Amino acid sequence: MTKDDAEEELNRGTVVEQLELMLQSARDTELDVSSFYRRTGDVLGPPQYEDEVQTCYKEFVEEILGETCDALCRGGTEDLQLSLDRWAEKMRKIGRRTGHTMEKKVLDVLSYECRSSFHQCYSAVWLLLLERLHVKFSLAEEGVVFHRLWHLDQMLPSNHSDEHYVHLFHGHLFGLHPACGDFICTPTGAELVGELVMAPSDNSCHQRFLNGLLIAVHQYAIRNNVAKELRKKQPSGGDVDDAERQQIDRKNGRRPKGRREADAT
Repeated sequence: MTKDDAEEELNRGTVVEQLELMLQSARDTELDVSSFYRRTGDVLGPPQYEDEVQTCYKEFVEEILGETCDALCRGGTEDLQLSLDRWAEKMRKIGRRTGHTMEKKVLDVLSYECRSSFHQCYSAVWLLLLERLHVKFSLAEEGVVFHRLWHLDQMLPSNHSDEHYVHLFHGHLFGLHPACGDFICTPTGAELVGELVMAPSDNSCHQRFLNGLLIAVHQYAIRNNVAKELRKKQPSGGDVDDAERQQIDRKNGRRPKGRREADAT
C-alpha cells in the first residue's frame, strides 16, 4: 500500500466514524418520502434554471438528439453517430472555451441527464439479473429486496401525470453514490438497511432509512463542497447551511442549541 493509499484509507475511516456518530444521534428519527426527495434535491441538484436556459436546452436537445430520437423510435440506429458528432462539436466550441455561460449550463444539464439515463440502463440489467438469480440460483427474497433497493433507480408515480415518474434520488443510484457507500459502511447504516430489507412494507423502517441516507448525503456534500457549488447556481439551500453549522459544532465539541422540526440530524 502506498502512502497516498494509506492516507486515503485513514481519511475514509475518519469519515465513516464521524458519520456513525451522526447516525447514532438520529437513529430513530423518521423522514417521509417527499421531504427526502426535496432535501436531497437541495443538496445534490440539479438546480432550477432560468427560462432562457430552459429555452436554450430545448434548442440543443432538438439539434443534437432530434433526428436520432426519431430514428430510434422507428427501430433504427443509423443517426446515432450524428448525435455523437454534434455533441463533440458543442463541447469543442463551447465547453472548452471561455464565456458561453448559458450554453455551458445547458451542456451540464445534458451531461447530468446522460448519466441518469445510463443509471436507468444499469437498473434494467439488474432487473434481468435478479430474475435469473432468484429463479435459477434460488437467491433469497431478502437478497432480492436489497438489490432492488440498492441497484435500481427508485421511481415513484408523479402527481402531475400517469405517464411520468419522480426519481426519488434525482437520477442517482444508492449503490453507486459515494454518500450511500459511506452510509452502509457504518454499523447504524447497515442496521437501518437490514431492518428495511427484513420488513420492506414497514413505513417506519423506510422513513428511518431515508433519514439516515439524508444525513450521509449532507455529510458528503459538506465534505466535497457540493452545496457550495450548487448555491452558486441557485442561492437557496437553508437546510444545507444548517447542516454545515451542525457539522462545525460537532467538530468543535459543541452541542446544537436546538433542533428544528425539519432537521434531519
